[in-house]
Amino acid sequence: MKSVAIGLTMAVTMATPALANDTALIPYAGVLMGYDNVQTTSLGLKTSDAKLSYGIALGADTVVMPRVRLGVEAEYMRSKTNNVLPIDALNALNTGYRRDLSISVRAGYEVTPHLLAYIKAGYTNRRAIASGLAAGTVAGVPTPIAFSYPRNLGGYRVAAGLEYGTKVKARLEYRLSQYGATGGSTDPLAPELSYKAKSQQVVAGLLYGF
Repeated sequence: MKSVAIGLTMAVTMATPALANDTALIPYAGVLMGYDNVQTTSLGLKTSDAKLSYGIALGADTVVMPRVRLGVEAEYMRSKTNNVLPIDALNALNTGYRRDLSISVRAGYEVTPHLLAYIKAGYTNRRAIASGLAAGTVAGVPTPIAFSYPRNLGGYRVAAGLEYGTKVKARLEYRLSQYGATGGSTDPLAPELSYKAKSQQVVAGLLYGF
């Protein structure tokens, strides 16, 4: 009986570090670059623009069961997409989209020891700057007056992708982001326009696991 107890104690002692190692958080960081297509909708009209996007990603994964990973990831991205939407025959609303912050939950399945297929879902926040011309007067003379107002657009993101590698990983991902509608400017010169945006991106990345 004593020998059995000693054997069980040794087995538990040996298994515990292995289990802890399997379920430990595995942090990673990397650089991202891709194609960003943003669509603006306002006044029943739609317009879109596509530009290069780039940024960084930070995250951590853990093994929750054999071949299944669960984790969280944060991103900082930038691009310079600009959507021009006609207001009337003379004026237009120009909306520029800049930095994009997001935080997502990620679930992945190891197709092979080196290939991970994953999906992501989370919150995203985009900086948008709307500008254009509004009707005004200068010294009693009707004169178009330029306006510009920034907004932080919050919304949701869903994504799917593949990662290949072990310590150093290559990534290819598609993501769809939907940003909520924003109200007009507090600037009395700006027109009371509300607009919403949708972004579709294809992003490649190179990441390093610590």
